[in-house]
Amino acid sequence: MTKSKHQKSVLVVCDEVSEFKVLSSLLEKFDFHVLKAPGKEATSVDGLAERGETIDLAILDVDSAGTNRSAILRSLHQSYPGVRLVLMSNEAENNGAEVGPAGHVLGHVHKPTRKAQLLGTILTVMDAPAMPAA
Repeated sequence: MTKSKHQKSVLVVCDEVSEFKVLSSLLEKFDFHVLKAPGKEATSVDGLAERGETIDLAILDVDSAGTNRSAILRSLHQSYPGVRLVLMSNEAENNGAEVGPAGHVLGHVHKPTRKAQLLGTILTVMDAPAMPAA
């Protein structure tokens, strides 16, 4: 899918094919341009930046096997200051949005989640006022 000028780009970092398909389908229905990190490590994010891809929102499944959460978050912050984040996890988190320590707007979604709840969190994070990049 080719990105149009008005579309927001969403990076999805997860290793479950079925989960990615559901997320991708949902996001594309609401006119988001979906990017998939080619690997689970931070180098995949760096590769997207080197190709000139823009990322407005990153959805990170923190329960993905082998995902180095801190390395990916660090790489996102360096390559895309101010990128908005939605963290998906089996851990009990507060659903909704908050501002993280690096100025990122953060959303948390507890898995499993309903599509409406996930979309609501994504839209809340995208609409929240941004903090200046540190």
